[in-house]
Amino acid sequence: MLPGTFMFVYPGNIGTEGLRPAASAEKGKSPAERVLLGIGLLGTIGMTVYVTRLSREALRRRTRIEGQSREAEPSSEPTAQSHAVATGWPRVTTVMAIVSVAMLAIAAYTRQRPDALEYIFGPPPITLRETYPRRSASPTFDHSTFDRLLRKHVDKDGWIDYAGLRDSATLLDTYIAALGEAHLAELDRNEKLALLINAYNAFTLKLILDHYPVKSIKDIPSAKRWDAKRWRLGPMTLSLNQIEHEQIRPKFAEPRIHFALV
Repeated sequence: MLPGTFMFVYPGNIGTEGLRPAASAEKGKSPAERVLLGIGLLGTIGMTVYVTRLSREALRRRTRIEGQSREAEPSSEPTAQSHAVATGWPRVTTVMAIVSVAMLAIAAYTRQRPDALEYIFGPPPITLRETYPRRSASPTFDHSTFDRLLRKHVDKDGWIDYAGLRDSATLLDTYIAALGEAHLAELDRNEKLALLINAYNAFTLKLILDHYPVKSIKDIPSAKRWDAKRWRLGPMTLSLNQIEHEQIRPKFAEPRIHFALV
């Protein structure tokens, strides 16, 4: 228990400090706190060694007593079991000490370099790139129908009145049909991004209406949800995942995309 406490508390404390955001991180522990932590560390190590030795001696005595009870005459030679105990415990202690020191070193390193854990365990880094040029003169796409639907059926907190939207399903279908006729290649960067985001959201609304009433989009069968290739966007027929992860995210250096889609 004590070696486990040592391995959990001290490296865990340092690791937790390393993972705190820079804005909320403490300026540093006071000298008194550092002294107490050092005393606790040394005390834990000392108690670990002391308890380990007591355990080894108790096992040796028990093994010796059991060996004597099995034999008619006591033997002064150590039994194979006592030899295994005598040689096994130092190895366990050594391994635990090495593991503890290694964990402490890793925790201290991540305290100084918190980005190291983010690189190992975090999501893969993404470099935002612009694929399409901005042009002063570009064709536009008429989103007014979709704009009217959102203004009518989405409240100020972003909640959608799907029951009311069902009554306007014809207008939504009209807008979706227009998306299928869009000349996507002719649009400049901004017009293209607006079209893709609005198309993704319009298709999602249509998907939910097709399965209404549902409490969550996740209640829709997965084969009919994000990977279903059923949405016409210009000359392409795509899934929602393809629109998001192939047509939008890798082609626009726009950090607000996640908010616009999700």
